[in-house]
This record gives sequence, C-alpha cells and structure tokens, in this order.
Amino acid sequence: MTVDLEGFEKEMKIQKDRARSAREETNYMGTDLDIYSTLPADITTEFIGYSTLETNARILYIIKDGQFVDRAEQNDEVTLILDKTTFYPEMGGQIGDTGVIVGDSFEVKVLDCKKTHNNKIIHICKVNKGELNKDIDVTTKVDVQRRYDIARNHTATHLLHKALREVLGSHVEQSGSLVAGDRLRFDFTHFEAMSSEELKRVEALVNEKILEALCVETIETSLDEAKKWELLHCLVRSMEAKSGLLE
Repeated sequence: MTVDLEGFEKEMKIQKDRARSAREETNYMGTDLDIYSTLPADITTEFIGYSTLETNARILYIIKDGQFVDRAEQNDEVTLILDKTTFYPEMGGQIGDTGVIVGDSFEVKVLDCKKTHNNKIIHICKVNKGELNKDIDVTTKVDVQRRYDIARNHTATHLLHKALREVLGSHVEQSGSLVAGDRLRFDFTHFEAMSSEELKRVEALVNEKILEALCVETIETSLDEAKKWELLHCLVRSMEAKSGLLE
C-alpha cells in the first residue's frame, strides 16, 4: 500500500485556500470574531421566525469593517444584531435566510444570517438606500418564497431519512446535510453503496408522501422530548403491524 503524499499536500492546499476565501467573503470567521467576543453575555436575539416572517425589531449593534459603529449609509456592508428576528440563522445544514430590513428612510438587504461562536445571531447586510442608526426601530422581512423553498427541502430530508431506514434498515443515521432552496443533500451511514433498485424504492416512498400533501406542523421542543415521540411512534406502528392494521 502506498500513499500519494504529493497529491495529498496539493489537495490540502486547495482546501485551505478555499476555506480562507470563504472566510474573507462572508467576513464572519475573521476579525469579527474578536468583536463578538466583547459583546455582553446577556445580549441575545429572540428568534420568532417559525410563527411569522415579518416583525418589528430594534437595532442593538452595527458592525462595519470589524468595528462597532453608530450609523451606516448607502452601499455600506455591515453586520446587524437585533433584539429579535424572523431570519433563520444557518444551522444544522440549513442555509440562512435572506430578505430586507427596512425603516422610515432606509432599506437594508440581508445577504445571509448566521450564528457566531458564542451564539449571537448576526445579519450580514448591505445598505441599499438611506442611512440607519443604532438603537432605532426597524421591520424585518424574510424572503418568503425562498424560505418556503428551503422549508420544503428541509421536510424532504426527514422523508428521505425515513425512507432510507425502511429500505436499508434501522441502522441508517443522518451524518450531515445541506438544505437550500434549490436542492438538498443528505449524508447517511450505511455499509455499502445503494443499488439502483434501492434508490428507486426510496424515491418512490418519498414521492408517495409528497403527493399526499400532508399537513406539516412546527413544534419547538428539546432533543430528548423529540426522541421520546419518535420512540412512541415506532412502538405504535409496531403494535399496528402485529395486529394486522398495517400491511
């Protein structure tokens, strides 16, 4: 067995350059890290984006070029921290929301929404018009169609997970994902590559549930509580199957 060390080092350099470029592009993992570390621990942003996609909020902080500032004007690229938000921050493989934050005389385009290393929700923005100041009231407006596209693909990852467990076995577990508006990627554990027949069965199961157009309800709960509900659901299905209620 031999290892292509030269090829490995070449690919590692490409990956490092890619990661460095991404950090510079988002201005998220660079100098801003020190800024976020200086924020008071009790500064939080209430996320209410499950129940509404538009709300009134207040600007707590404006960050420009890695520094706290009191105001921003047209064409400035800034990061905003609000007291509450409808923008979902990138988490768990799901990309962050986009949209606008508006006031009486300004409009800010939200390019991305993320969480910092110390759990502060930040809105990465560009001022489209006018000027804004710290400690003023604003209205947040999420791009509704994009959020719905993302939400549908998020639900699809759960349908896919369920179908994979039915076709391949209960050992299948999610090990990563990407949930965007135009596509999803679902990483999972299994012993071998799926056969074409298995792929067709999984696809058929997922499409079958999609075509049923079932009602989807969002419930916020703890991970432990969610696992209890999943276990209860499995027990009910097992009992139904034994009693002949399921094929």
